[in-house]
Amino acid sequence: LPPTFDKAAGEWLKTREETASASNYSELSLNTINSNRVSLKHLLPVFGSMLLCDIEPENVRAYQLSRQREGAQARTINIEIGVMQQILSGFWFDVAKQAKEKKIRLRLTHGEDVGRALSPDEERLLLARSATADSACYTATVLALNTTMRKSEIRNLRWRQAELFESVVTVG
Repeated sequence: LPPTFDKAAGEWLKTREETASASNYSELSLNTINSNRVSLKHLLPVFGSMLLCDIEPENVRAYQLSRQREGAQARTINIEIGVMQQILSGFWFDVAKQAKEKKIRLRLTHGEDVGRALSPDEERLLLARSATADSACYTATVLALNTTMRKSEIRNLRWRQAELFESVVTVG
């Protein structure tokens, strides 16, 4: 029999931890592993006892709807489903392929309330207010306005990732 989702998830997480440990646990890998653990806390109660071959796209869709009813954001649910896909793709059963064949979307779309572009006046006001807070706040604001970096990517930046004279920031 194929393994249960719980067993497969345990093996998958162990492999990820060993890989991260071999690279001396960079901050990024620690954050990713912690994010994986949080995702598994939501996935395991639902899928843990199921055999991998018994997980159907309908189960995944029901999970998504349940998480939405709980108030989870679409991005969070997508991260959880991404973890699930990684676990499943490590074995012979691939829920993503099956879902595609059955025309079922595994990814959720973000609602219109997620964000919007700032107007030029709003950008100027934001820059003016952040300049009065402190230089780090202003720098983070300028970086956010001029890149596609996420909040966590900006927050986790280190000086060694910035080449100030070349105006280059390396993410990750």
